[in-house]
Amino acid sequence: MSGVVKAVVGASIALLAIVAIVGAYYQLTDARAEKRQLQKEAAAVRQLTPEYVILKCGNPASDDLRVLTADGSADRELRYRDTAITFYKSNTDKKWSYIAAQDERGNAIDSPESLPGFLPCLKQK
Repeated sequence: MSGVVKAVVGASIALLAIVAIVGAYYQLTDARAEKRQLQKEAAAVRQLTPEYVILKCGNPASDDLRVLTADGSADRELRYRDTAITFYKSNTDKKWSYIAAQDERGNAIDSPESLPGFLPCLKQK
């Protein structure tokens, strides 16, 4: 092989190695970003309680508590003008946990993080 061919082959291998390294870097950063997003959503779910929503947004148009079982498990729905948020409390846990939310048309709101788009009062400090 001539020196020129060797140089071209070497440069091609080096270029492929660089592309592979950059691709791996982006995969790692995407995975980290996704993990941070999941952690952020989990924190938003833990923070979201009926008391927190009422503190931020004031009294809801309706606050319906339904006892589901004789042992005291219940769900609670806070309904604001265009949004309904449902929480659940088991008799053993005693803490309200976020279950779901719906917009005014009954469409599910994907995650607690998207709730401020429907309830801007949740953005208040």
